[in-house]
Amino acid sequence: MNQDNNTSLLPQQDNNHEDEIDLLDLIGVLFKHKWLIISITGLAALYILIYSIISLKLPPEKSFLPNLYTPQSL
Repeated sequence: MNQDNNTSLLPQQDNNHEDEIDLLDLIGVLFKHKWLIISITGLAALYILIYSIISLKLPPEKSFLPNLYTPQSL
């Protein structure tokens, strides 16, 4: 009975290999989905650009990003 308790406390060697992630597999998945990553990033950048241009064209009282700080010189 004492020997059974000691073996149950030790980690099993077979489970350690299942928990590991291969870095080459991870890079392969990223490379496989590269166009999805590029397109989502491009669409987000395009949306942010359009959002900021629209906010600059609107009057400050209606703009969702008002330009409060304008440079002035004396």
